[in-house]
Amino acid sequence: MSDLIRTAADWAAVVRARAAELGLSHFEIDQRAGLTLGHTNKIANGKKRPGAVTIERLCRALKLALRPVDDAE
Repeated sequence: MSDLIRTAADWAAVVRARAAELGLSHFEIDQRAGLTLGHTNKIANGKKRPGAVTIERLCRALKLALRPVDDAE
């Protein structure tokens, strides 16, 4: 997973890919992240864009770290 995340909409692909890597269901991610039932599903399907607090929770649940990089684009 080396793609850059530039917008909140980019999280959909990240959530789907990381959930598959870890073998987690959307329900399990919701539970680990302390999100309401169905929230991860909405993000993964592009129906909802996560805010800062949700991104932090998703990172913790999906064992991801945010790292700023210089983006020449």
